[in-house]
Amino acid sequence: MELATRTTKTNSKPTSTANIQYTQTKYDQLNRMLVKHNTKSVALLPRKIFSYLPSVKDALGLRMPGVYSIQCECGQVDIGQSD
Repeated sequence: MELATRTTKTNSKPTSTANIQYTQTKYDQLNRMLVKHNTKSVALLPRKIFSYLPSVKDALGLRMPGVYSIQCECGQVDIGQSD
């Protein structure tokens, strides 16, 4: 006795694309549902914590080209030129 298998392969291109936040179980479930409706799914990786936080580096105000002088905490002076 042979088991009946249902395989449906379509050679048509997806009609739309869905960007889905990636978590293992939910992405797989949604992907299976979207494939049935001829929709391509793209997994978006979760953002890292550092992408939510501001930069910890000091803004030195060197946005315009010119000569600058920066006083260091140790008493020395850094003189340079920015492009």
